[in-house]
This record gives sequence, structure tokens and C-alpha cells, in this order.
Amino acid sequence: MSLISLTFGDKRQSFSTEMSSISTPLDRMEVDPNETSAVKVRKVCQFLGDPNLYLVCEVVSGAITEQMIGNCEGKSLEIQEIDSKYPHSKIAKKGMTVGLSVSGVRKSDVNKDHVINFAMVQ
Repeated sequence: MSLISLTFGDKRQSFSTEMSSISTPLDRMEVDPNETSAVKVRKVCQFLGDPNLYLVCEVVSGAITEQMIGNCEGKSLEIQEIDSKYPHSKIAKKGMTVGLSVSGVRKSDVNKDHVINFAMVQ
């Protein structure tokens, strides 16, 4: 099968997907329990009518996912939702900028440039 027939199609040849697999960046992301998962806070927001805080963060190590528990200034917080450049993503890895909806802390408890370590819920 030639590159031209793969690109533009050729009704005389069939293409089988038995030997091929398609993967996305999300398929290769996973949380390693032996690696520290941490984010650096870039911005702290509180939306009207929402009891959760919204943090714009950069993942500085490991990977984070929903339902992880973190510690900030001695207070426990939990990730409720993750927003990233990948639609419907529930995980973010080192180097990504993400939005985190977190519960358990107030806006006055979290400051810009705080580093928050996270761990999986047991």
C-alpha cells in the first residue's frame, strides 16, 4: 500500500486495522505512586456562588488526577475537578498548566507561588 493511497484513498485496496493501534497523549499519562506529585500555584480565584476554590497551577513534578488529597498551610484540600488543554482529561503531568477546582481551603489559605504536594486517596 502506498502513501498516496493511504492519504487520498484508493478503492482498489483495503486497509486493515488489525496490526495498528491508535494512542493519544492521555493514554500515556498515569500517576506513579513512588513519585511526588506537586503543583505550583499561579493564580487563586473564587467564583461567585461556588464554595470551591479555583487554582491555576503548573504541575512541577509527577502527575495529578481528580480525588487526590493535598496539604496547604496545614489544611487538607481535595481536587474536585481538573481543567486542561485536553478535553475531558482527568489527569495532568509535569509541565502542564491546569485549572484545579479544590475544596477544603479558603482563598486566604492559598497564595501565589505556593507549592502543594498531592497524594492518592487511600
